Amino acid sequence: VYVNQIAVLDDSRIVRENDTVSLVNEYASLHKSTEHVILPDPNGPQDEMMGVRFVKIIPLQKPQGTTLMIAYKPIGMRCVGSFCSNTLEMITKNYTALCRPGETPSCHPVSKLDTGCEGLCALLMG
Repeated sequence: VYVNQIAVLDDSRIVRENDTVSLVNEYASLHKSTEHVILPDPNGPQDEMMGVRFVKIIPLQKPQGTTLMIAYKPIGMRCVGSFCSNTLEMITKNYTALCRPGETPSCHPVSKLDTGCEGLCALLMG
């Protein structure tokens, strides 16, 4: 994973608005169509989202069925954890499950922010 053409070697890199996130071509290539893209419903239940907004959703060809989601995380929310439904990981997973009935999506945060920070995070959904 590259941010602004610099290789990201750890998962503590903060992704900001206008940063460019790119993947190495050998591991993933962007899918050109918008088929199977999950878009948030602006009229949907905002209470369940707890301030999370999906900024960009990119379907990937490799591995098949994987989606890179860029989400805004508000202050006070943990990025990782399945111990409660209020983490970015679980909100994203539950939202994806609502958009894709019958599937049990997996979620792997690629970038993380401290609980006291707000900003953009990248999550890999499969």
